[in-house]
Amino acid sequence: MKNLKKIVNKKNTYFLILLIIGLIIGGFLEMVGIGILPAFVLLIARPNQINEIPYLSFLENFLSNLDKSDIILIFSILLIAFFTIKNIYFILLTYFESNILKSITLNNSTNLFKGYLRSPYLMFIEKNPSVFIRNLVETTEHVTSYIRSSILIIKEVIVVIFLFTLLLFSDFQVTIAIFSLLIVISSVFYLTVKKQVKKRGEISQNSRSDQIKLINQSIGSIKYLKISHNEEFFIKKFNNMLDSVLKQGVFIEILGRTPKLFLEVLAISSLLMVVGFFIYFDRSINDMLPFLTLLAVSVIRLVPSFNLITTNLTSCNFNFVAVKILQEEFEYIKKNNEKLIEYSKTNIENFKTKELSLNNVCFYYPGYKQSILKNISMKIEIGKTIAIVGPSGAGKSTLIDILLGLLEPTSGEIKINDKPIAENLKLWHKQIGFVPQDIYLNDDTIKSNIAFGQNENEIDENKVYEALRLSKLDEFVNKLPNNISTFIGNRGVKLSGGQLQRLGIARSLYKNPKVLLMDEATSSLDYETENEIIQSINNIKKNKTVIVIAHRQSTIRNSDIIYYLREGELIDQGNFEDLKKRNEKFFSQK
Repeated sequence: MKNLKKIVNKKNTYFLILLIIGLIIGGFLEMVGIGILPAFVLLIARPNQINEIPYLSFLENFLSNLDKSDIILIFSILLIAFFTIKNIYFILLTYFESNILKSITLNNSTNLFKGYLRSPYLMFIEKNPSVFIRNLVETTEHVTSYIRSSILIIKEVIVVIFLFTLLLFSDFQVTIAIFSLLIVISSVFYLTVKKQVKKRGEISQNSRSDQIKLINQSIGSIKYLKISHNEEFFIKKFNNMLDSVLKQGVFIEILGRTPKLFLEVLAISSLLMVVGFFIYFDRSINDMLPFLTLLAVSVIRLVPSFNLITTNLTSCNFNFVAVKILQEEFEYIKKNNEKLIEYSKTNIENFKTKELSLNNVCFYYPGYKQSILKNISMKIEIGKTIAIVGPSGAGKSTLIDILLGLLEPTSGEIKINDKPIAENLKLWHKQIGFVPQDIYLNDDTIKSNIAFGQNENEIDENKVYEALRLSKLDEFVNKLPNNISTFIGNRGVKLSGGQLQRLGIARSLYKNPKVLLMDEATSSLDYETENEIIQSINNIKKNKTVIVIAHRQSTIRNSDIIYYLREGELIDQGNFEDLKKRNEKFFSQK
């Protein structure tokens, strides 16, 4: 259980301890159930010789006063009652165990999802989405399987200990011999396959991640895939990846069934050897009937126990890689979330942004030596329209991510009202609206996409219609049969590129932001629609700040100040006419 400290909370740890106590009681009941069966056989055959079973000799005086039919009747009733109570107990124990495992899976999946969403934006740039999906959907399930297997191992070990104790009282030498054989065979099998199982567990996790990645890539590029007729390429890759995953499953399935076959042969051989041992040493079979009955019943129960122990040890080894992955993910999330919590402590009432400034900001991605931004310094006055221009690869979108507080500068600082942005990050985010270059829309209604993150009963429809009017999408929506309740498909597949961008603009305008950041937000619009949207924003921009990345001169012409970036450096700044004169080559390309 040492490996589970980081992935099982205190409440569930307490429940697991209670479950283990319950399993000990269950093991005792199993021992009693098996122990009374030889007694019942002996009572039918020779009711007056109950003292032949050492652990039941105390019943001799009681039974001597009863005739055979009464003894059989009483013990039959007691036997039925005992096994009924025992099985009801195990049903309740199984219910308790299942709920613990459900709670562990729910907590791990929810905490992981919560941790991912609260992690720094940089993590989502560095990791492929397939890793997140695999960990949330599959890794957490494998961790639960690891815990389930651990519980089964504990359960069966308890049963084995109790039955071992019971058999020791009956015949010490035979018991030691049989258990030694069972333990040796099980141990040899487990140690032989241990390394191979662990390796295949890692292969399974990696192959599953690659498979999810391929599915995302195939569906995400479905248009190009179809017109290039590359279906067979992706189908073949998918088949190979799935084959790799299933091969590991087949291997584990075979290993799970193999121990039982060997153990059954060993168990039958042991029983025959015991009988042969009694005959060889002239011991009466009739005298040994109670012990042979006990041994036979015990072996019938012990073979599944040793099989389950061996199989679940293999399963634990296979799933242990998932435990390590989840532990590492929680460690990473904890470290980075703590940093975010530390930054978000400041709470200023009536917080108002007066000035946004960047001082010698540099940025490069971890693991890359080339700087994306180099010593960027600028002051952005509230209420102004700011444009950021430059050729592709100049660092414009990265600069927007830094202004949004999504990325931290590698060096230098970004301040709001002369205080580091990190101290007021949540308050800053409440004041901004952002329209990205690529709009992601949910497979939901128009109004739910505009009022992003709000429940149906929380949506202000008046604000939805106002946002649609400002983004010049109101006429289109009013013609739809279900108006703002129309479903738009996954990623807005039922909308044109221009409509999709305008819906993204409407989303940002819904919460009436004080600062609006637009990253190529009108690039898919025709000039007339773009001009109308810009005019709408100009009409409402009193006391608002608009920061825009654009290539079209029409978009930036009326900006109060334009910053010109090239290869990560701030080359020039000023109004449109001044910049055009000083950078004629760049502006002539527009």
